[in-house]
Amino acid sequence: ILLYLESFGNPAKFSTLARRISRTKPIVALKSGRSAAGARAAASHTGALASSDDFVDALFQQAGVIRTDTVTELFDVATLLARQPLPQGRRIAILTNAGGPGILAADACLAHGLAAADLSANTKAGLKAFLPHAASVNNPVDMLASASPAQYRQALHLLLADPQVDSVMAIFIPPLITSADEVATAIAESAAQGPGKPVAGVFMRSHAAPESLAAVPCYAFPEPAAIALARVAAYGEWRRQPLGQVPVFHDFQPGIARAVVGTALRRGGGWLTAVEANALMAAAGIATPRSHLAATVD
Repeated sequence: ILLYLESFGNPAKFSTLARRISRTKPIVALKSGRSAAGARAAASHTGALASSDDFVDALFQQAGVIRTDTVTELFDVATLLARQPLPQGRRIAILTNAGGPGILAADACLAHGLAAADLSANTKAGLKAFLPHAASVNNPVDMLASASPAQYRQALHLLLADPQVDSVMAIFIPPLITSADEVATAIAESAAQGPGKPVAGVFMRSHAAPESLAAVPCYAFPEPAAIALARVAAYGEWRRQPLGQVPVFHDFQPGIARAVVGTALRRGGGWLTAVEANALMAAAGIATPRSHLAATVD
């Protein structure tokens, strides 16, 4: 479910519904009105008061709603959710045929809360068996510009099988000697045959990604791929948390609370008096210092 929101009609109801739905179906939301100017525009547009951004963050976090910052990011995350399984953690492996994009990808992943996977000794040994001596088998795995579709297939198979890896970003910059279509097919086939771990592709070229990569979300640069994977990893963590229980406070006295609020509303709203505020807190079982209303200065 993708949402564009300017305000909440009933935050409590939204939270209850979203928390229930998010357990089985992802909700990705873009909430506008973060700035003062944006909040004013949203208020004039919908006639509703914009909510505090801190409040929105807290509500979304509790309800398992994935918050995005831009429209582009909204669809980047949605594409990943629609085409790949949820990761079981934040550990990511990066596979590339060019060192620079691999480093940029690592920086972006760590900046958004992902962790660089510590590849197992078996995985590194497997990579060394077919990659050139000059290639790097650490994470990011740099197979060099000569990397073939078969090497992409083998390397991706090893990374997905590594128990230390929760997700993989596969980056490709088209050199003169390698077919982009064949690499895309290799990535798509390895992802489909993998053990249920998400794969995000990055094809850094002027054309769109090859059609053979349709089952794998593909991005033009490493940074949006990193952000999407980070958002989805955080959502996966929320899904794995226990449901928890809404606490019931048996000492709460709703009748007294309603009477205090009703009195304030009948006179037009505004601030509660000190006596009313104390009565309201007492109804909720919150202790306050004993006080007395003085009718005169004396």
